[in-house]
Amino acid sequence: TTRGFRNLEENLVGLGVDTKRRRLDLAYDRKLGSKWNLDLDYRHETKKGERSFGSIFGYNFVNVRGVILPAPVDYTTDTLEAMFGYGTSRVRINFGIYASFFNNSDTTLVFQNPYSRQSQWADSVEYPGSQGRSALEPDNSYLQFRVNGGWNFGSGTRLAADFSVGTMKQNDLLLPYTINPDLVVNTPVPLRKLDARIDTTMFNLRLTSRLARRLGLAVNYRYNDRNNKTPQAVYPYIGADSQDQRTFESGRINLPYSYTKQKADAILTYRFAKAVRLKASVEYTDYNRDFMEVEDSNELAWQAGLAYRGWSMAARSEEHTSELQSH
Repeated sequence: TTRGFRNLEENLVGLGVDTKRRRLDLAYDRKLGSKWNLDLDYRHETKKGERSFGSIFGYNFVNVRGVILPAPVDYTTDTLEAMFGYGTSRVRINFGIYASFFNNSDTTLVFQNPYSRQSQWADSVEYPGSQGRSALEPDNSYLQFRVNGGWNFGSGTRLAADFSVGTMKQNDLLLPYTINPDLVVNTPVPLRKLDARIDTTMFNLRLTSRLARRLGLAVNYRYNDRNNKTPQAVYPYIGADSQDQRTFESGRINLPYSYTKQKADAILTYRFAKAVRLKASVEYTDYNRDFMEVEDSNELAWQAGLAYRGWSMAARSEEHTSELQSH
């Protein structure tokens, strides 16, 4: 609340909060013979201005005090995609890279504490002498290698695949636990830089086939892996620039969340007539996670139904799900 801000009204000033974005797109394509081609796409985007940003002093529901601030916006994002393509009447293959680079010219936001001292705050934490500091969006990059293609096996069977591997990185300097020099800090931040890294792997496979004149089959497989290699450390933190440092034993450990998700399904369709179709399908999903409440879960589902002129006459489905939880 604003109770105690006796001179608030006469000190308020108008502030325009807006951003301006500019973007440049360049594209180039060229045929390299009868079967090869090259596609290049580049985008440069800048965003400047101000935005609303929320931060706090305090560390629990009793003494926390919030502030809404005008934060600077000075972003630059560059993306590049380069793909080579090879194609014939039966085979189509594309491979190349995708790269993204984000830069933020402002790494931190420092602001004055407008509040008088609250219960459980350190003695020096109050207006006008103490300050707060928050980190803004860090510089980061993403590099991905891609391969995709399609193959025609005769007139009724086609196989399509898509594979990619990528790496996300973020390595900005970590801020000290507090900007207020009067707060007691016995243990410094354990890492100078976060050295954050996440490796991604994605693979999709789809096979479609006309088994008979009226019978069709579609089989799909999807694999998505996110391997977070960010190092772990113990952080005996300071609660929002408002208290002395906690003991090392009560510090928090960052959790590099990772997961692997696999999904496979098969769909069989039989066409009785032009507007009548019988469809049956089975689907299996397996989901493994690190540092989450549910470590492993899998689900098996099957469904059968009859469709007439686009609306379902009858359908039956069944699912089975199992989970492994950690506590």
